[in-house]
Amino acid sequence: MNIKKIYLFLIILLFASFSFAMEGDLNDLSWLEIAQMELDNASKKKEQKPDITSDSVELFKRIPKVAFKDIKGDIPEEITRIVHKIKNRNYYQQCGLDDTAHEVLLVGPPGTGKSSLAEAIATETGRDFYKLPASSLITSYQGSGSGNIKAVFEHVRKAGRPSVIFIDEVDGISNSDIKSNSYETDRTVKELQVQLDEQDPLIICVLATNNFEQLSGALKDRFAHKTINVPLPNYGKRLAILKYYAENRKLNVGKDFLSKLAKLTDQLSCRNLEKLSEEAFNIAFEQQFDSIKKTLDKEKEPETQNKNNQLFEINDVHYLVATYTTQNTKLPSLAMRVVLLNYFFKKKKLGLGDNIKFLAKKTESFLAKDIKAIVDNIRDIVDENKWPYCLKDIYAGLYYDQTINFADSFMRRTLFEYYLNGKSLALEHCTKEELCSVLAYYTEDNFTGREISEIVNIAIELAELENSNIKEKHLIIGLYKELMKKAKPYVISSNLHYHCRTSPAERVSISDDIKQILPNAFKDTDSRFGSYAVTPLIEEEKAFGFEYFKGKKYEAKFMDYRTKLQPTWGLRFIILQYFLEEIPHGLSINQINSLAKATEGYSWYLLKQIIKQSEDCAIAECCEKLQFKHLINIAYEFNIDLKELDLDKLPTCIIS
Repeated sequence: MNIKKIYLFLIILLFASFSFAMEGDLNDLSWLEIAQMELDNASKKKEQKPDITSDSVELFKRIPKVAFKDIKGDIPEEITRIVHKIKNRNYYQQCGLDDTAHEVLLVGPPGTGKSSLAEAIATETGRDFYKLPASSLITSYQGSGSGNIKAVFEHVRKAGRPSVIFIDEVDGISNSDIKSNSYETDRTVKELQVQLDEQDPLIICVLATNNFEQLSGALKDRFAHKTINVPLPNYGKRLAILKYYAENRKLNVGKDFLSKLAKLTDQLSCRNLEKLSEEAFNIAFEQQFDSIKKTLDKEKEPETQNKNNQLFEINDVHYLVATYTTQNTKLPSLAMRVVLLNYFFKKKKLGLGDNIKFLAKKTESFLAKDIKAIVDNIRDIVDENKWPYCLKDIYAGLYYDQTINFADSFMRRTLFEYYLNGKSLALEHCTKEELCSVLAYYTEDNFTGREISEIVNIAIELAELENSNIKEKHLIIGLYKELMKKAKPYVISSNLHYHCRTSPAERVSISDDIKQILPNAFKDTDSRFGSYAVTPLIEEEKAFGFEYFKGKKYEAKFMDYRTKLQPTWGLRFIILQYFLEEIPHGLSINQINSLAKATEGYSWYLLKQIIKQSEDCAIAECCEKLQFKHLINIAYEFNIDLKELDLDKLPTCIIS
């Protein structure tokens, strides 16, 4: 029996060595050498040392510079009690009240001063300060987190100096949402608790987190009575912070205005208020730099002559602009949008005049960064144009990129006229105004100014290839290409519902006329799939793709969702000619026109499918060119009774 087990073991070992030998450069190694390599790798993993060593702990040591006097507003009472007990340790020991907290957890939103409080504890108690981000403690190596925690605490104990160990964002090492096969976070938390259980009087451990709910249950229980909430500053603290930064720079700012500003800046953290004050100072300096430079150039010793005088002024507008430019959550009111527009336009050296009210109304629900982007677009457009700055430049910049407030029909027509201004046109069937109206109608669905300009750019490129001026067909082809870029395919599932890629939960029943147009889309469907909405993974140009559901292949059909934007006879004639340009065919103009006439009510996408499937039909019959008979056959599948008509004239109007 034992001999059989030995033989079985040797067979398994030989098979394993064969599989190893099939990889890379292991072909020439014996199974003994491979086994030794595996043992060496395993031992290396066990001997993996932590990233933080006793020597590298000093890299996290900081000189504490923040004291209680530097913290504006009220300091949590728990912090003041901790510091008082440490400073008067002997008294509390004599009274039998030596319950000095050696650990504390600070909880609050980002920027509320948790790091400053930890640093102030070190400053007030005269201790060394070690600041460790939680991200530096855990690495990809197994055991690194617990090893690093142990290395930090052991180094501080060996140094023998009273210290404050501050671990910021502790939820990074104790996150209940993190699931790992290596259980690294669990080991790290356990090691942290082991070190805290030492109750070393030399060490005060301060932890901080923005996400208390994500902490592990073990740490929540441990700090149940040692947690200090550090909330966003209230009105009084915000006012004190704003006054501090104004007085620190010797700025003459009215107290009444700072009081109003403190009310306006609710939900801002201490860090946000510091950033706001700094930005207001920079805005004022930037606006008055030229005058400051002239003043300093005239004076030989400005540091002595202007020792007590301010070289530039800061006013309410600078603070208001800084309030909205330093945060991306607060929507400015109409009056504030006027202030922001005035500031950004002056900064870009652009005039606005009476148009400021119009632009302020059009930028409702815009953040300050969105308003700034609009003005930047206007500046770029003006720099590129060859004509003087005008009102239409403002329109173009307003609608160029943003998707908050799309242009209406009148404004889209204005934009088409704007981008065609100065271009050489050779229109045969309509006026420029009529053509722009048609283009505005077909771009009703969320077109930005950039996309409208791209339609014109495509038309310019097509005209240059033909060495001609811009014609109607060039703009219509440009329109089609942009429509296809924006097209959102729908999936036709087995129970005759279709779903949009951008909103898969929305279901709309397919009407009977669409079923007749695409009869093949509903063949060979499996009722077991129900209304399963597959996610489209193919491009709009393809007719169908494949998805897998419960191990079975499921065919998904696609169609253009712009069936409501049905091109007119003239547009259909132009786009059919465009589809046929790269296909060898023997179709006459009259036959193409007959197809355009017969496909009334069909979308751009369906027209392309008719041409594509007709080409496939010609290839299947080994024909060198696409003939009218192929169109007739495919048209019948699309429920079109196609006949060659003896039309007296071509469509001369693209509007109707």
